[in-house]
Amino acid sequence: MGGAFKRLVDRGHEVHVAYQTSGNIALADDEAHRFANFVCDYNHHFNKESPQAIHLYRQVTDLLKNKKDSDMDTIEVRNIKGLIRKGEARATSCFEGLKDAQIHFMNLPSYETGTIEKKPVGEVDIQLTMDLTEKIKPHQIYAAGDLTDPHETHKVCLDIILKL
Repeated sequence: MGGAFKRLVDRGHEVHVAYQTSGNIALADDEAHRFANFVCDYNHHFNKESPQAIHLYRQVTDLLKNKKDSDMDTIEVRNIKGLIRKGEARATSCFEGLKDAQIHFMNLPSYETGTIEKKPVGEVDIQLTMDLTEKIKPHQIYAAGDLTDPHETHKVCLDIILKL
């Protein structure tokens, strides 16, 4: 989609991108650990050491060190992973020429379970998506996946759009 976004932006179209999910379960634990460490180093470097950041870093380190493959991430770890994904998405979207106001992070409730298994699509998911489409009034909507896509997250996201 990046190439299509770029072509549309280059031709003067107003392009928006909506990330329906946080993507927090699709990130490796060592990335969460690395970013928690970065926050502590950043704060230390700029003389803004935060007891909360240090406590969170220690908590995340302990959790990840003792985590088994079958364990679900804590909300703190999921939040860190979600922020990493958000940063990646923003960087990519900006590279394609989109402004912050054209990048929408929805974090739809059906996705935010902390596990690979998703909740059934709910009215809140549909309403949030309808609200965004009413605000933007898109001429076209592109979606990840199709009805034969085995990737469950893509199918759930597409199902929400198809219910509009």
